[in-house]
Amino acid sequence: MNRQVRLSRAMAVAVVMSFGAMTIGARAVVAPGIALDRAAVVAQSETARQSDLPRASLLKLPRPPEPFPTLSTPQIDRQLELYLRYLAQYGRPDVLIVGSSRALQGIDPVALQIALAEAGYPRLKVFNFGINGATAQVVNLQLNRLLKPQQWPRVIVWADGVRAFNSGRPDRTYRNIQASQGFQQLQAGRTPQLVPYLNGMLHDDATIRDPRQLQGLNIVRQVFAPNQYFRRFPKIAGRFDGDYIDFNLAGAQAQATAALLLQTRRRRIPLVFVNLPLTDIYLDRLRDRRERQFRRYKQRLAGQGQLTFIDMAQQWPDRYDYFADPSHLNQSGAQAVAKFLGRRLAVYFERQLGVAKPAYQLGDRR
Repeated sequence: MNRQVRLSRAMAVAVVMSFGAMTIGARAVVAPGIALDRAAVVAQSETARQSDLPRASLLKLPRPPEPFPTLSTPQIDRQLELYLRYLAQYGRPDVLIVGSSRALQGIDPVALQIALAEAGYPRLKVFNFGINGATAQVVNLQLNRLLKPQQWPRVIVWADGVRAFNSGRPDRTYRNIQASQGFQQLQAGRTPQLVPYLNGMLHDDATIRDPRQLQGLNIVRQVFAPNQYFRRFPKIAGRFDGDYIDFNLAGAQAQATAALLLQTRRRRIPLVFVNLPLTDIYLDRLRDRRERQFRRYKQRLAGQGQLTFIDMAQQWPDRYDYFADPSHLNQSGAQAVAKFLGRRLAVYFERQLGVAKPAYQLGDRR
């Protein structure tokens, strides 16, 4: 008797499953993020309409977003994908680091989280969204065009130096982005979403060998040894350096900075600018003069209450073990900067933001 009951139930389940398969169709069962064939979806809806199933049981499938085209380089696309994945898994970060390659490899987000925890602010989330060659124009586009307001962090740490603000030099990174197919989509009002947007291909997780990379950091282990370095690369004086050509702090880069600061004030998102460390070998007479001009420019903005300025340019001028080359930090330098900023930002959170240590952690989802 029991065997007959079980057999009857099994046959009933088989009939239901078979009927469901005819109604839904095999092509409707897809992995998340895979674009559906629109003709199959239309045919599926027509089949369901002709069936005897109640209307409430029809499977309604939203049209999946199309892949977002490239923004000119795999590195930019990769960083964007990592950030979108981070948002989906952890929510928006408390601290977002932006800037050029100097920021990308110059501030360790995990070390900064640890430093903030040691200063009394545990469970804060930090992501490094640095982009190779990023200027003020690129950072403004990155925050105001690529990201939606709800994807902004609670605090922005913009880490870089004078070169990113020189409007006199060609901004190749920004021009390349403008010429990309992805930029045309931005102009049409589309923003990237967490789908396989890089030419329809997801980033290969096999390239992630260190957990810090999942938080955006470019880990550079090379140590700057001047004698060996300059046997391989020419030593270029500041007056011949293309990054300082037609030096101008009042052009397109200044306009982009003003546009970004306008949005940070409107959204009440504090911005902390960190002038990253340089070696004494790099800071020759001309570069040092430009640094002083740049310092006055940032101090003026800070005096107007538009940002907080932390000057680390001459923090460790002869600590070559912190550098990968004369102007870029390595992983040891990135950790040292993170520890230094952890102490400064903890004070900043309490004094400027009024966040008391025991009362509320920024990382809480409230």
